Amino acid sequence: MKKDYHIYPLGETAATIAFEAVIDEALNDTITALYQHLVGKKIVGVKDIIPSYHTITLVFDIAILKQKNIGFKGIVSLIEAAIVTCDWQVNSYQNIIQIPVCYDVSLGLDLDELATLKSLSIQEVIKLHTATIYRIYAIGFLPGFTYMGKVNEMIATPRKQTPRTNVARGSVGIAGEQTGIYPLNSLGGWNIIGQTPLQLFNANREEPVFVKMGDFVQFVPIGMDEFCRLKIDQKSQEKCTQNQGNGIKILKQGLADSVQDLGRYGYQHLGINPTGAMDIAAAQIANFLVGNSSNEAVIELHFPTSIFQFQTDAIIALSGANFTATINDINVPINTPIIVAKDAILRFIKLATGVRCYLAVAGGYHIKPWLNSCSTNLNANVGGYYGRLLQKDDMIEFEKQPDFSNQLQKYTCVVLPWHVDVANFYKTDNTIHILSGNEQPFLCGASKEILLNTRFVITNKSDRMGYRLHGLPMQLLQPLSLISTAVTKGTIQLLPDGELIILMADHQTIGGYPRVGHVAQKDMPTLAQIQVHQPIKFQLITHQYALDQLQLQQQYLLQIQNACIFKLKEFF
Repeated sequence: MKKDYHIYPLGETAATIAFEAVIDEALNDTITALYQHLVGKKIVGVKDIIPSYHTITLVFDIAILKQKNIGFKGIVSLIEAAIVTCDWQVNSYQNIIQIPVCYDVSLGLDLDELATLKSLSIQEVIKLHTATIYRIYAIGFLPGFTYMGKVNEMIATPRKQTPRTNVARGSVGIAGEQTGIYPLNSLGGWNIIGQTPLQLFNANREEPVFVKMGDFVQFVPIGMDEFCRLKIDQKSQEKCTQNQGNGIKILKQGLADSVQDLGRYGYQHLGINPTGAMDIAAAQIANFLVGNSSNEAVIELHFPTSIFQFQTDAIIALSGANFTATINDINVPINTPIIVAKDAILRFIKLATGVRCYLAVAGGYHIKPWLNSCSTNLNANVGGYYGRLLQKDDMIEFEKQPDFSNQLQKYTCVVLPWHVDVANFYKTDNTIHILSGNEQPFLCGASKEILLNTRFVITNKSDRMGYRLHGLPMQLLQPLSLISTAVTKGTIQLLPDGELIILMADHQTIGGYPRVGHVAQKDMPTLAQIQVHQPIKFQLITHQYALDQLQLQQQYLLQIQNACIFKLKEFF
């Protein structure tokens, strides 16, 4: 069966298969069948597959592609070869799930406004919303966030011009022809008309998301009394007990310190975003300096940082930002391995450069993985150290408890006689290379000039999810009502207010704002270390150049790893 599609790049690390941009059940059956087929094909280098309404996006491991000497044309060939063998049959049962919703105006924050806008009564809006059985076309944005359709055209309403900074867990919203449920507290731009007490996402369940793409949902209206009765405390009741083993203790809580690794891949089809270190180059360098693998967990530090006390001897390394580290009030360098004695105290006394510093320990931290990763998912409150930021009196065990008394003798720390030169990983002029986004052609001429020829300032609304930029306002040639599709780390979206946001490590998996560009992955370490209120400037490059530069960066990281292994073996 011939299917019409085209394939376009999503940055240099992903490719999207796009069919006709419509919300259609038959098309979504096609997407579901192809998604299941691609998962079964196990295409070389693919580490994640993200289906949506009319698209499927494949995320690739660039290191594997380099080994196979595969560029974007090769990626397209791999995808097309897999598509040819698809039989377009959906291989699973599709459920009809009833979800209770309370449409009280205290929960449906936009219900009254939407009703007025559409010249309807609130009861008419509720009746229209509950009359349809909705298909789940995609899961994304947040773990378990359901994109459903189609909404009756009488209540279809565009996203809000300015997203809310906090939408309550369980909120039911409308965006264009879509309706959906927020499974966690989150920012969001959908029109909120009610709330369900059900828990769509639960990290402690064997299947953390109990619905799947292709299922059907029927909303059932309930009153406030029943809502309150069904509503349960969804916060984790797991008690953070003190570890009794040897490791590192937090004497004072920092601003926003957490356990991270290189990210959680393979689950974006459930809306479970990768998270991971903001500056993956620094995280890897810190690990290499102490002899760890690249994906070993590290502690990501933000200034002012936590204060740490070592409960055992250790070899540590710091990389990334320079926060002027001291061990028992002795200054110690970054990008250098350090032997630390038991009871020594690690402090950071002054922000010199950068935003994020990474603390690695030889042998790694004793952290239980969730879905094959130790990264902390702060939205879902899972992964890392009890799914949260580090707090005073937390004790993180080490996997190894070595004795370095011979090397330390009477000293509290010994700085080993080598360091890594990291200058190649960071730019000093804050020029960020970008690739063209799929919706960049829809920018008006003046906005294209603004994107590439003016500076943007990182605002204080920025966080691990995204960097909000302030600059000259930008606009499209004409309004676009986009169907949500995959985004990735580094995607640059144009918001309804004319401002830009760069998606960062905690980015959603699917989004509906125009993607006007993608930051080249080689420049993500630079971007991760640029402070709030600092200006940046974009420079457009080709897909092949971005891929070549990223592969050179990974080659340099491999050289650093090999050199560190040699030095550590030589020293010990």
